[in-house]
Amino acid sequence: MASSQGLRTICHWCGNVNVIIGEKYVCEQCGSVNIVQNCVTIPPEGFVWHVPREVFLFHDPIIYVSHDQTWHTRDQYIERFGIDPEVAMNYRRREAVKKLRHIKSLHKSEE
Repeated sequence: MASSQGLRTICHWCGNVNVIIGEKYVCEQCGSVNIVQNCVTIPPEGFVWHVPREVFLFHDPIIYVSHDQTWHTRDQYIERFGIDPEVAMNYRRREAVKKLRHIKSLHKSEE
C-alpha cells in the first residue's frame, strides 16, 4: 500500500512493518536488509541472518567479527551479510530477554 509518505512493507525476517521510500531498506527492528520488488519484500540473494560474534568498541571505526572470524566495519558488514549488525544485536538481546521472562513466568506459575 503506497502513501504520500512511502510504501508500507513487512520485513522478510521479523515481520515488522516499515514505511519506506525506495527499493532497498534496513529494517528498523531487526536490522536485516530488505529489497522491495512489485510491492513485495524479498530477502537479498543468499540471505542468512548473521549476528556478529564479537564487537570491538574501542576501535575507530567499531569492528564487528563475523561467524567466519573476519573483521568488518558497519558498512562492510551490511554490504557482505545484508544486515545492520548494531540493530541485529539489539533485536537478538530483546528477544532473549523476552524468552527469559517467559521461562521465569512458567516457573513462578508452577510454584
